[in-house]
Amino acid sequence: PYATGSDPKFNVGLDGKIGVTNNLTLDFTINPDFGQVEADPSDVNLSAFETYFEEKRPFFIEGKNITSFNVGLGDGDVGNDNLFYSRRIGRRPHGYPSLGDGEYARVPTFTRILGAAKLTGKTEKGLSVGVLQAITADTKATIDQGGTERQETIEPLTSYSLARVQKDFNKGNTILGGAVTTAIRKLDGTDLNYLHKNATSGGIDFTQYFKERNYMLNASVFMSHVQGSEEAIARTQQSSARYFQRPDADYVTFDDTRTSLSGTGTKLEAGMIGGFWIYLLMCIIKTRGLVLNVLGYMQLSDNILNVLWTGYNFTEPFSIFRSMNLNTNVNMSNDFGGQITGIGYEYNARASFKNFWSAGIGGGFGFHQVSNRTLRGG
Repeated sequence: PYATGSDPKFNVGLDGKIGVTNNLTLDFTINPDFGQVEADPSDVNLSAFETYFEEKRPFFIEGKNITSFNVGLGDGDVGNDNLFYSRRIGRRPHGYPSLGDGEYARVPTFTRILGAAKLTGKTEKGLSVGVLQAITADTKATIDQGGTERQETIEPLTSYSLARVQKDFNKGNTILGGAVTTAIRKLDGTDLNYLHKNATSGGIDFTQYFKERNYMLNASVFMSHVQGSEEAIARTQQSSARYFQRPDADYVTFDDTRTSLSGTGTKLEAGMIGGFWIYLLMCIIKTRGLVLNVLGYMQLSDNILNVLWTGYNFTEPFSIFRSMNLNTNVNMSNDFGGQITGIGYEYNARASFKNFWSAGIGGGFGFHQVSNRTLRGG
């Protein structure tokens, strides 16, 4: 009954930008329309892990370097982990209506943003501020049965909040910062008790540069806490990021009576980042109960990853080359049960030639690989 060949709509919204001070800007939007934004590429995902999509909406892109609190390593899948993932706001609804015989549904493909405001900027004294508040609508699917319509909530009214601050000291050689995110859902009167009712995450980070910024130390600690029904927390324990139900995971217990879950994480990077020869020692630890996927993004918890990375840059032309970069790393990962899940080696080489052509090659080898997730909890 909804496939009539036409779908007339009328919508009103408002966008604005206010210069609060010379350094701070307030952006706000009421009932925004992001229909003009480029669509995501088609994606077929057969893995157990969620696809990461780039943000393309201007409201969230501006100032994203200020609101980001990265808890990943590198630029691969693990590098996308963050306390704040703006694609959560206005996302595709979690639910889908329960249809009986002879029922048809009109289901929204995104959650409407009722309003959002964002304050971003950096003061002359080196204080970087990013504050965001967004409210998304109670989203309903319309269901028809023989001309009689009813509605069913498929995404609850939700409040999303973020506060991110960083302060520069010692001419920018010392940076201290912190972040807090919250998501609060109104689940009363819905059939969406499998969602978290409240989710909070937070962290502090510290960066210190030495000897004219040739050496760097970066450290951060972060945490999460989620609350919900027994069903919601059970699903969280069984998700692809955790798999508490694994029969070989004798160091963790799946508890289907829990109504909350907490976890922590640590990230450390140290090394030489200036000059021709550069190197970094990197480590990231994410405990079993860490949950960032309500307002952030994370693929794996229960993971300890260590990486020793080194590279050499040829910046002056020689022979047929204009420049060249060589780098390699060794890495090892394990879970909190002591199981080594991977030991590997990677290399990359890239060169630019004097005729302005370029070429690159890279590869890797896994000396020891054990997957505790291939059986998806089995």
